[in-house]
Amino acid sequence: MASRRLAAWLGFDISTTAVTALVRSKDGEEDFVAAPMQGRTTWFEQPAFDHNYLPLLLLHTIVSFQNRGWSFADQQGCLALSIRQHDLTLLDADGRPLGPAITWECSIAEEEAAQLNADSQVQDEVGPVAARMLTPKAQWLLERDPSLRSRIHTLCTTADWINAELTGKASFGSSDGLSNAQLKQRGKTCATYALEKAGLPPDWQPPVVHSGQVVGPVRDAAGGRPLWRPLLELLQGWRVGAPLGDNNAGALGMGVHAPGRLALSAGSSGTAVTVCPGSDLPSPTAGEAAPLQFEFYDLTMLLTMLPRCALAYDKFRADYLPAELIDSHEQLNQMALDADLGEDSLVLVESTPSGEMVPAGWSELSPGQQTASMQFSIAVGLLRQAQAILQYLPGAEESIRECVLTGGLSQSQFFQETIAVGMTVLAGSCRTLVSARTGPSRFQAASRGAMMTAMLPDREQDLSAIALEMEEVEACPQPTGERATQLTARLQQALS
Repeated sequence: MASRRLAAWLGFDISTTAVTALVRSKDGEEDFVAAPMQGRTTWFEQPAFDHNYLPLLLLHTIVSFQNRGWSFADQQGCLALSIRQHDLTLLDADGRPLGPAITWECSIAEEEAAQLNADSQVQDEVGPVAARMLTPKAQWLLERDPSLRSRIHTLCTTADWINAELTGKASFGSSDGLSNAQLKQRGKTCATYALEKAGLPPDWQPPVVHSGQVVGPVRDAAGGRPLWRPLLELLQGWRVGAPLGDNNAGALGMGVHAPGRLALSAGSSGTAVTVCPGSDLPSPTAGEAAPLQFEFYDLTMLLTMLPRCALAYDKFRADYLPAELIDSHEQLNQMALDADLGEDSLVLVESTPSGEMVPAGWSELSPGQQTASMQFSIAVGLLRQAQAILQYLPGAEESIRECVLTGGLSQSQFFQETIAVGMTVLAGSCRTLVSARTGPSRFQAASRGAMMTAMLPDREQDLSAIALEMEEVEACPQPTGERATQLTARLQQALS
């Protein structure tokens, strides 16, 4: 019989589309499992997920690893979760969810967020407040159903609820706490003023556990709820680390662990992120559209978002391409690479909140020209997010020397070339990199980031050493000759 592989660290990522898991041994051997997300529903007509599917999905990943020869029981390993950044979970006094988890896709609390942003003391305490964050969403929910107030014991994220089920200990991860207007940006303690301004009792917040710290050991299966007992039995002896929001985990998984590097993720939504000391941030200016500020261990992470990234590309493929091309990704990427870059062939498609507006003459373009135009347009949208960070952070155009690209669209050479040229337009000699890994985990940055934070308790909290150990990147290809000249000119025009 083949020898068992001993699992030492586990990273889970729970997104709107899948639950993924990355396991690693102390010898550096890795394996990856993905399962489609289940349980999508609504609560108060807002997008949400049913909590009850999660223990079974997590169990599925562990059993899948076991079937491939991995051993987990009594390994003294450590696991950590990455999860949808703004999942609102409300628990009763017994720790049971009062309803489904309302996701980041819910932006109904625009009015509540605006009211909080209008208060300078709130801004000073928690930074800019977005409608998708826990605090304004909880305020909106309680305004719709005041009867919930007497039943709520704990306000947290779905990751915090999972950790409580695994360990029996209530906790609140600082990563999501700081990205949801729940914790003070300075000090990482309860944002009492902001919560009271929103009508939320501060004592609903569990004790804070900082990123990289251990929440506790996996509890005895007999003490767990029935749905969780099979998973608890398999993970006996393991420790559970503080969770990360998916943007934080994704940045770490892409190698952003210190100032000087920017990451661009071309996933369902697109993000641009970098990290810096909090002391480098400019003073808030009234009315200024600043990047969102999240906790990143001892640093601050800046994030801007392109809401429709791969989502826009998927819709384009479904709406405009012949059926035989819709899922032929390699062929489409080659068609984009071969397309002419002239103004009549490569056109800019502008994105709107309700979708994309194709320009006049779109139907006259060939499928290859349309594909190149969509990839170019999405790349421009992502570069504009990077531009917003570079313009906001003093000295960033000189200090950002590397950009790391990930996400499904980063598999396209034309997309890589466009981002690489665009970053030189924005930041001079900035070098653009892409993952050099192979296999199904190549672009799974969030589950990798979760696994890396699970390694911290065993690696003396040395984040940089772990990141450098994990680093597998290569330079993006650069166009040459007339093609480089054309692409540079088109991007200079689009980014001016």
